[in-house]
Amino acid sequence: MTNEVLKLFEKISVAAMDRGLYLQLEQKEYFRDSKGIGPSIGGGHTEDTGVVLRVYQPDKDNEQEQEESDD
Repeated sequence: MTNEVLKLFEKISVAAMDRGLYLQLEQKEYFRDSKGIGPSIGGGHTEDTGVVLRVYQPDKDNEQEQEESDD
């Protein structure tokens, strides 16, 4: 990953944590066979890898359980 992407992930993560949101960072790898047109045009195997940063609100039930366990 480039330095710019890492800085963007950091900014998003800090902003999300300041707002009490959940973060999830995961590496994804997709592999699949692609179909071409006819027997000899296109097709083959495709691969795609990357990183996914998810930011989401905690569930109300999860939030209440966490508050109770903190007490």
